[in-house]
Amino acid sequence: ERAGMSRKIFVIGDSRTGRTKLDEFLKRAGFKSIHYFFKESGVAEPAHKDYHTNWVKLKNFIDTSGFDAFSDYPLRTFYKELFTHYPDAVFILTTRKDVETWRRSMEEFFAKFQIDLNIDKLADSYTRLNEEIRTLAKENNTIFCDVNIDDDSDENGRVLSMTLGLPEPLSLGWE
Repeated sequence: ERAGMSRKIFVIGDSRTGRTKLDEFLKRAGFKSIHYFFKESGVAEPAHKDYHTNWVKLKNFIDTSGFDAFSDYPLRTFYKELFTHYPDAVFILTTRKDVETWRRSMEEFFAKFQIDLNIDKLADSYTRLNEEIRTLAKENNTIFCDVNIDDDSDENGRVLSMTLGLPEPLSLGWE
């Protein structure tokens, strides 16, 4: 645990929004961070199928794993519960500059694996969940950082460093 930082950090952006880069940033900043942790947490995929059981498993993992920072799925599925159960946590929403940039990135990435996406439905969900997360953060007066990974990586790093109370700003870097 970093000196002076006992709260949890949750990176709750969607796929293709730089969550891996955030995980690397958090590790460089001295946090014990884990990325895409279905297996480690015992949460069954898809996480929304057995919602309550999966939430209990996720919360137990967060509370007992020894990690400070968590990024990628299964977090995003349980964003409402995270806001409720961890009011002192730092929430970082990672996004793209616009939904079209995000859509293109999703299509290009998943095409490599011959995975067919319902991109219209996913784009609607991406937009809606991001707005719900921003609203919850505001309503709960949460420590919140909205990071558009298409913005300047030094500026993103400065804002993240400030939000996390780092002594010196770190650059976010690029994937």
